[in-house]
Amino acid sequence: MNPREPINLKNFDIDIKKSSFEVEQAVTSLCQQLFAVTSSSDCEVKRLQGGTTNQLFLLHVLSQHRTVLVRIFGHKTSDLIDRDAEIWYLLKINSTNPEKVPEVHCRFANGLVYEYITGASIQPQSMPLHYEQIAREMAGWHLIEVEPFNKKENKKPVIFQTTYSWIRQARLAQVETVLELPLTLDEIEAEVKEIEKLVLQKQYPVTFCHNDLTYGNIVYDDEKNHVRFIDYEYCGYNYRGFDLGNHFCEYTGLDPMDINKYPSKEHRRAFLFEYLTAFKQKSEEKQEVTVTEQELDSLCEEADIFALMSNLQWSAWALVQQRHSLLSLKWNQTEENWYQGYTRTRLQWYLSLKDQMMESCNNEM
Repeated sequence: MNPREPINLKNFDIDIKKSSFEVEQAVTSLCQQLFAVTSSSDCEVKRLQGGTTNQLFLLHVLSQHRTVLVRIFGHKTSDLIDRDAEIWYLLKINSTNPEKVPEVHCRFANGLVYEYITGASIQPQSMPLHYEQIAREMAGWHLIEVEPFNKKENKKPVIFQTTYSWIRQARLAQVETVLELPLTLDEIEAEVKEIEKLVLQKQYPVTFCHNDLTYGNIVYDDEKNHVRFIDYEYCGYNYRGFDLGNHFCEYTGLDPMDINKYPSKEHRRAFLFEYLTAFKQKSEEKQEVTVTEQELDSLCEEADIFALMSNLQWSAWALVQQRHSLLSLKWNQTEENWYQGYTRTRLQWYLSLKDQMMESCNNEM
């Protein structure tokens, strides 16, 4: 971590790397220490399913009527994720915007314990039903002002340096020696550079972003009729268009993944209208605001470009995960490794989306 004021957070020198049953015992033991619980029977532990990076456990401390989440980091994910930056932003944002991120109770060698957010993760088929709430919550996130973790780089967007780093790690893992993919790593890097050149020319707005708005990271509380975002591993300053374009890509789901569910242009414009309206209302502190067609056209183009970038970035991520992850995940109910199938599908989709966008641009000229 960069030299800064001390972070006031409990730390436990515990590294949970055991079998499933032993992990639950270790989680219980950790929480007994954290919450001063004398009997293990006072703790109920349930493993949650569905993650592609970490192990997640729901823990109830019965005598205290307390519910927390215990996240155990995936194997070697510190190569992909800056855990110090994650903690920095969680604590800083919780201190100023507690409605945006949960309270962190402690950190241990390979994980975190933090407040449980009430609700259920939405499913891909439900995303169109909640688009207005999601758009408004995203606008609120993009207005967060927080001191950057890396003072030297200030508010430099993370997208390109992160993607190049993951490509380098995929090369070191020699994934190309065992995989046949639609694009080589050199070709992926060339495509990223092409998009980076365009983005730098356009000078798109930079805001604080979540950077991983999958359906699983959006929790809906039906009692409050409200959504909140969870899992902040990749959050940081970035181009706002990445949060938008990346989120649209997540309409397709993960397992199975159906690229035909990518939202229509009409739906994307409706989402962006709601986003811009909420952003202006919050930033200008007034209810009556105007969103022009020109603003919508511009933001739609911005989101489309970063939808392309989303496919490249998460392809690089999956290539690294394919070599290092210890999770036994299979792709679309086949025997193929999940990360391998995911990479292949995202790269194929990237090429298809790029062709569609080029054709659309040519038709408008």
